[in-house]
Amino acid sequence: RFPLSLSLSKAPPSSIKDKLMADTQTIALTNDEIEMLVDALEVDLEGYAEAAKEARMSNNREDIVTFTEAATRVQVLKDRLQELIED
Repeated sequence: RFPLSLSLSKAPPSSIKDKLMADTQTIALTNDEIEMLVDALEVDLEGYAEAAKEARMSNNREDIVTFTEAATRVQVLKDRLQELIED
């Protein structure tokens, strides 16, 4: 089991990293559990990327921003988790 810090943002953050690092909780996860989370985040990321693409096609600027930000946040978290299992 590896300790993993997950972040829950309570204050208005100034960047994506700040959003993920604002407040932390530590939990222990196995490599298999981390891999499951990475896989789930990959599917989530694909959904946000597709939604952003559709928003671009319909020229819905608000949705473009929302889905692009969500995809970026998911990607940052997925990358952090992926680093833990690649060591």
